[in-house]
Amino acid sequence: MGIGELFSKAVLFIKSHLVAAACVCGAVFIVLMLLVVLALVKLVPEKQNTAAGEAVLSPPSLSPEDFFMPPEPDFVPPILLEREPRDGWSEEDARPFWTDPMEENAGTWRRRIKEGVDELLENVP
Repeated sequence: MGIGELFSKAVLFIKSHLVAAACVCGAVFIVLMLLVVLALVKLVPEKQNTAAGEAVLSPPSLSPEDFFMPPEPDFVPPILLEREPRDGWSEEDARPFWTDPMEENAGTWRRRIKEGVDELLENVP
């Protein structure tokens, strides 16, 4: 009897007794897990007891402040999600943003406009 024949018989046995094989594998897995847990429990050092019989607690390695963002600095302005609506701009509000195009280079603007109008009129059939 060769190894291949023995292997094929084992596969045939497992296929015919699938539920029993699953139960055996599950039981072996549970026993192995229990052995691992027991080994880990034995490796953990025992806690020292105080005179009152309570376990000595070590301070936490992380403080509660580590879990929260620090407050926003004072020099950063708060976020303004909306502004007061205006009906229009006053002359003082618009003055920094407005320059009259005709104060400087009025001749340049007139020439560019005249060239654009002449070109448009020449292309009209």
